[in-house]
Amino acid sequence: MHVAARLSEYLLTQLRAALARDHTLVAVPTWGELPQVFRGRAVDVVVLEPAPLGPDELAPLLRLLASHPAVPVIVYTSVSPAAMRVTVELARRGVHHVVFRGIDDAPGRFRALMQDLADTTWRSALWPWVEARVAQVPAPLERAVRELFDAPHRFTDVADLAAASGLTRRTVERWLTRAGIASPKLLVVSARVERAHHIMRSSSADVATVAERVGYPSPRLFARQVALVAGAPPTAFRASISGAELFARLTAALEARAPDTGSAGAAGRAS
Repeated sequence: MHVAARLSEYLLTQLRAALARDHTLVAVPTWGELPQVFRGRAVDVVVLEPAPLGPDELAPLLRLLASHPAVPVIVYTSVSPAAMRVTVELARRGVHHVVFRGIDDAPGRFRALMQDLADTTWRSALWPWVEARVAQVPAPLERAVRELFDAPHRFTDVADLAAASGLTRRTVERWLTRAGIASPKLLVVSARVERAHHIMRSSSADVATVAERVGYPSPRLFARQVALVAGAPPTAFRASISGAELFARLTAALEARAPDTGSAGAAGRAS
C-alpha cells in the first residue's frame, strides 16, 4: 500500500523500519503539503502525529480528511495533553486507529494493522458480477456465496459452500448452474484467487505465505488453481496482471462451458 506519513523524524524512522519493503512510505514534511500528496498519487493510508499540529492547521486537516472518507487514518503519537486533545477531535471525526509511541508501536503491530486495513478496505470486483447472478437462488445459498467472498479462506470446495447454505452439494451445483455460473467449483477457486491477488498486490508476501492465508495446504496446489482460472502463475499477479485483467479472466472462466476437469474440486483438500 501507499502510506503517507506526517510525522516527526523519530516516529517516521520507527514507521519506516516497521513497514520495511512491504509498503511504499511517502514522508510529508509539512501539513500544507499533505493535500498535494493526495492530489499527486493514490494514497491508501495516512499516518499522522497530532502534537505538531497548530490551532490554525486542524480545521484544514479535518476538511481534507472529510473529502477523502475512504482513506483510513492512523494517529501515531506520544502521550501528552496537546496530542490527546487533537486525537480526541480526530476520533470525533471518525479516526479509530491510534498507536502510542513506546506502548504498542512494535513493528509487528504496525504490519498487522496495515494488513488489516488492506483487507478491510479492499472490495471484490468479482462479487457484483456474481451477486447479479445469484439474486434468484435460495436465500441460504445467496448468503453462503456472499460469505465465500467475505472469507474465501474458509472454503475449499463446493462441499463447504453446501455446508454453509444447508443444502446438498447437488442442489448447490444445480442452482448456481441455473444462475449462469458455468462451474460452481471454479466459483470457489475464483473467490480465493481474487483475494490472493489482492494480498500479493498490496504486500511483499511470498507465494507460500499468500497460499496459506487463502487456505491452501501447499503452494503447488495454489499455483495450479491460479493457472486454472487466471492462465498464469501467481508471480504474474505482481508483474503483469492488474485487477481489471484478473476480473476479465475470472469472468471468462466462470462463463465458459468447457468440460469440468475436476481439478478445482480438490481446492484445499488435495495434497
